[in-house]
Amino acid sequence: MSTDTSVPQPRTSGLDVSDSALLATLLREAPIGFALFGTDLRFRRINRSLARLHRRDGSDYLGLLPSQVWPAPFASQAEAAIQHVLADDEPLFEPDRSIAGLPSQAAPDPAGNGTRAAEGEEDSPQPSLDRAGPAGQERRWAFSWFPSHDPDGDISGVALIAVDVTERRNAEEAVRRSEERYRSLVQAGAQVVWVTTPTGQIAEDSPDWRGITGQSLEEYLGSGWLDAVHPEDRERVERDWQDCVQAGKVFDNRYRVRTKNSSYRHYDVRAVPIERDGKIIEWVGASTDVTSQREAEEMRGRLTEQLSAAALRTARLQQATSMLAEALTVEQVVEVITEVGRSAIGADRSAVALLDQERLRVTTINPSDLPEGPGAPAGDIPLDVPSVITMAISTRRPLLLESPDAIRRAFDGVANVELFLAHTDERAWVGMPLLAAGAALGAVRAGRRAGLDVRARAHHGGDAAAQPAAGPAAQRAGHHPDCPVSAGHPEYGDRRRLV
Repeated sequence: MSTDTSVPQPRTSGLDVSDSALLATLLREAPIGFALFGTDLRFRRINRSLARLHRRDGSDYLGLLPSQVWPAPFASQAEAAIQHVLADDEPLFEPDRSIAGLPSQAAPDPAGNGTRAAEGEEDSPQPSLDRAGPAGQERRWAFSWFPSHDPDGDISGVALIAVDVTERRNAEEAVRRSEERYRSLVQAGAQVVWVTTPTGQIAEDSPDWRGITGQSLEEYLGSGWLDAVHPEDRERVERDWQDCVQAGKVFDNRYRVRTKNSSYRHYDVRAVPIERDGKIIEWVGASTDVTSQREAEEMRGRLTEQLSAAALRTARLQQATSMLAEALTVEQVVEVITEVGRSAIGADRSAVALLDQERLRVTTINPSDLPEGPGAPAGDIPLDVPSVITMAISTRRPLLLESPDAIRRAFDGVANVELFLAHTDERAWVGMPLLAAGAALGAVRAGRRAGLDVRARAHHGGDAAAQPAAGPAAQRAGHHPDCPVSAGHPEYGDRRRLV
């Protein structure tokens, strides 16, 4: 017997024949399950979708209890739900019920003569591959139970609507797992993930960002995140970000972010537009802390520069040593010494002066390498005139003046230093005495247009850090506690040996 003929057609007062036929078709062909139970818990009606849940015809259900048709756990829950609705006269919703695929069962004989096979089936059970799935495979169903009333308003039964929600649940589970994987990857990668509106405004919280910057949620939202960007980077970052938002192109940038302890860290930032139906619906970005990487790159660059500078100085000193061994005249020796001075500190000018003991004067061999202008040293000066050369000779110690402030301190009150500084491009000076058996023969004067970073020079060539020179008063007393002495300096020692 077919479902079409075995299930009684609904009779609805006030409906003509066509409307009644339409309702019957909807109940019969609808993809959702429908059943009507009497107050005795027995099936009154059932549509094809629900009847074939276990591959039965609708006629196999009519007049039977759920426990006579459905598997025991499912049937007991169904009868309990029907009794609950009959007792409370209130709907009952079960949003997620698991039903395992089961083999089809022989239908009981309503007359009480054991069981009978559904039409077209053998007496023995056969595996079912119906909507409940193969044996052991679970399907997820949503059940809604409603009280049914007669014209007088008395409850006359219970209606059931069942919807297979397996695909929806599987899709939700897939989304949940994808979100968990994404969250795990983000946490493992130490990235800060953030989301903005299509116009580039922060509208969602980012606890990782606020944990780094110390901003509150109110301070972070909108364009408040820019307040945590370094002031030197902020205008550029804001301009680049707005350009990308307006053009809908990927945002790639690097900038410094202020942390909650007021330090700054470097971040590589990338944001991409999320599109739907050709329109940008949001932006998703990730900020990666690259401070350690940047520091390593800077250190590698400094080391490379230092090694290159050291190699260049070594080559120049070797060349100067070779030239000095071949020097036959005073001019050639002076040329070699001048080259040593230039190679040692990168001097822009390097002059050699010899001491005339009888005249107590100092004469520069190559005066063309002396600076010009008011206050500049002359080519022939008395020994008691304050200058880098005379100070190096009188103290018989190397003199290092790494900045204008250092030369001001060295010649405070005894020389017109400001006049000299106003008319020279030099900003650092070195004076090295030329000695023979402890006696001063002269000095080498070197000048740089850039300041001399003592620590950087020490990194480059092992120079000892020098202190500001003592004033002339201390020189005349013969005591120079602050005189810049580079004791044991290898390059100074080389020069002494060369001389």
